[in-house]
Amino acid sequence: MKKTAFLCLMLAAVLYFAGSFWQPLLLGQNGTFGYASARDMTGLQETDQMPGLSGKGALPAEFEIIRQMPELPTGCEITALTMMLNYYGYSVDKMTMASEYLPVIPAEFYEGADGRVYGPDMDNFFVGDPSASGYICGTGAIRSAADAYLEDRDSALRAKDLTGTPLPELYALVRDGTPVLVWVTIGMAERDEVQGWYTADGRWMEWSRNDHGAVLIGCSNAMVTIADPLSGLRVYSRYRFEHAFVSRGSQCVALFMQES
Repeated sequence: MKKTAFLCLMLAAVLYFAGSFWQPLLLGQNGTFGYASARDMTGLQETDQMPGLSGKGALPAEFEIIRQMPELPTGCEITALTMMLNYYGYSVDKMTMASEYLPVIPAEFYEGADGRVYGPDMDNFFVGDPSASGYICGTGAIRSAADAYLEDRDSALRAKDLTGTPLPELYALVRDGTPVLVWVTIGMAERDEVQGWYTADGRWMEWSRNDHGAVLIGCSNAMVTIADPLSGLRVYSRYRFEHAFVSRGSQCVALFMQES
């Protein structure tokens, strides 16, 4: 009996120390395997707050994070654009971009004779006030804001709508040093209930309470790095990011030199 108890005690000790030294392997951004810390494993399960990926597959570690709060509680997309402009060397602040360059339209709605709710063009305007109670804006509004600012600076850079671009091509852009503004959800969570309205010309405008805009700045075989105007530098699994991104219609914008 004593021998059996002793053997059980020894087995428990072996398992304890083995668990202390064992670390699972993770695939790194350079395609090699390395040992994962407890923090890395948390990142695979839930949203992480690790520093951004470095080396091939990521933009420079000094990519500046600009927070939308408290001045622009609903201005995630224009804040994300401001981050991209600063990355390219333009010292512009989010409030200038929001007040002087972002096309804004009042959140006014009406019921048509057909029983449908009609409202503003959310693709090409920010609906409401990004510094107060607003909705969201689409790629057209961000392109307009970016191009208007860049034209004022006599820059050859222009915004390009990359909506629908295959993900491998977007990742290739990031690896080459091009940040991409992506339409996602807060925390890459499941999209909340979708609501919306029609424009006067019959286009359906949809939004959800947790819709969000951020900047894709890094990628590896398994993970992406996001510059988030709400939560800062974040790392997510590629699966989680891609699910959120596709749920928003794979909308995205990047800045390129004009073709001559």
